[in-house]
Amino acid sequence: MARTQGESGPPKAIIAKSFFAAEIGRTPFQLSRKILARLMILFSKTLVLTTKMKNLTLPITILCIMVFCTSCTTYLEPSDFDMDEVVAPYIKISKPIAVKAHLIGTKKREQPLHGASIIVNEDEFTKVLADKIESALKDKGYSVVTDSDLVIEVQVGRVSLQPTARIHCVIDYNQKLGDGKFYGYQTSATNWNFKTACEMALQQAANEILSSQSVSDYFQGE
Repeated sequence: MARTQGESGPPKAIIAKSFFAAEIGRTPFQLSRKILARLMILFSKTLVLTTKMKNLTLPITILCIMVFCTSCTTYLEPSDFDMDEVVAPYIKISKPIAVKAHLIGTKKREQPLHGASIIVNEDEFTKVLADKIESALKDKGYSVVTDSDLVIEVQVGRVSLQPTARIHCVIDYNQKLGDGKFYGYQTSATNWNFKTACEMALQQAANEILSSQSVSDYFQGE
């Protein structure tokens, strides 16, 4: 959907931590903190019994609480995305191209998802989007430089996670061309894993920019 210009510890504990951190993004059902707390209590009792040492009861219990708390917060790092299918079309371009990330100083913010807090920073998404577009252009043999009259600026304005039966990642992004024209778009993707959903959505954004008629016309001087 486009907007036109002018619109506004112990090994077991470590394994448990990794398991819960991974499952938060995959499960299609919401796990309440109460259920997770009960699981951690059961896990704590199990560790106490297996150690058979009363003097380790308190340290293990504290460790389980730490595991529970850290498993509720996950960072969404777009720098970990593969995005191998970003492809630039063949266009007749006579000048070098510059691709710039338009950063707006966004801060890390939390988004609730299935009883967890997902930390997102849109500026990090913007950096990856610009890098992938630049790499795709270079792969096609285009001359890409840091500064040029032929420039395209990209920006991720908003990343939203919407839990339904699966995870819906919605990305609002903008592109500004060197001729002053500004375009706003929205793209989305769905997956059981929120990281995969956002990777797919950001990849779509890169391909949509590269294949858009406005960018094609601008690069060809039309």
